[in-house]
Amino acid sequence: MKDEIKVIRGIFAENAQVLDNEQANPAAVLQHLPRAKIIHFATHGALIGALPLKSHFVLHNHEKLDLLQIMQSRAERAELAFLAACHAAAGTRRSPDEALNLANSLLFCGFRSAVGTLWTMADSDGPTLARLFYDRLSAYRDSNGGVDCSRSAEAFSESVRDMRKQGVPLERWSTFIHVGA
Repeated sequence: MKDEIKVIRGIFAENAQVLDNEQANPAAVLQHLPRAKIIHFATHGALIGALPLKSHFVLHNHEKLDLLQIMQSRAERAELAFLAACHAAAGTRRSPDEALNLANSLLFCGFRSAVGTLWTMADSDGPTLARLFYDRLSAYRDSNGGVDCSRSAEAFSESVRDMRKQGVPLERWSTFIHVGA
């Protein structure tokens, strides 16, 4: 997770608001969420099949940020969520088509797209995909000179293709998916 933070800081420099350690608590995340264009979670996720709105991200000191809290937030600038968290886009036996999960909850909050995982990911793949993805995405600019998040699916596809070319095994790169526009 520390390597992933370094990647994000390296690419976005002063434009990144990084919440780490004790700063990464539910209140702080929910305070920043309404103003975020891009959010990136490098943490653990938990899918609670019997109580899907209790599915959550695990933050500092094992505090939980659950789907209901996220869905109740008002993300005004929301465009892209990158979820380097295990099972962030997974379904359950009750909803196998990934109808409600961590990635899709961010779409309900107003984000246009999200990157998530269908099963457990290797810790080393988070920084690798983040670097490939954000390098590609940052090359695309919108009319205001900012990152053009409408090109996230294209940047994602190219980045996963790069992971494959680097010899990352099938079960590791294929856990990542892109949902949304």
